[in-house]
Amino acid sequence: MENKTIYCGSGKTQSGKYGEFFKVSICLSDLPKEHITEAKNGKKYINLAINRKKEPDQYGKDLSVAIDTWKPEPKQVGAVEHPNYVNPIPVKQEPVKPNSGNIDFRNSNSLAEAFNSDSELPF
Repeated sequence: MENKTIYCGSGKTQSGKYGEFFKVSICLSDLPKEHITEAKNGKKYINLAINRKKEPDQYGKDLSVAIDTWKPEPKQVGAVEHPNYVNPIPVKQEPVKPNSGNIDFRNSNSLAEAFNSDSELPF
C-alpha cells in the first residue's frame, strides 16, 4: 500500500507563560472518511502527525499537519513469528518475608547494636 502524505493543516509555534505550545488549524473538508475511526463510545477520531517545517512559510507558519495514514498490517493466518523471538516466561516471585534472618531488630536501640561483631553475617 502506498504511503502518501495527506496534508490537512498548518500552524505556528507559540511561547507562553508555561513554555512552548502549538496553535494549529485543520481543514475538515480535507479529512478523508476512510481515516476517520469511530470508537466504541460512538465518538469519531482521526490520527494526526504534526511536524516542524524546515523554515516558516510566508505567513510565519512553522508547523505542518498531516493525517497519520499508518495502519497495522492484519496478521495472516498461519504466519510464522520471527525465529529470534522468545516469548518471555513469567517468573513467580516469592514475597519478601519480614526479618527472614535470625537478628531481632525489635529489641535493639539502634541498627548498629543489631549488627554487632557477634552476629552471624556471612562476611
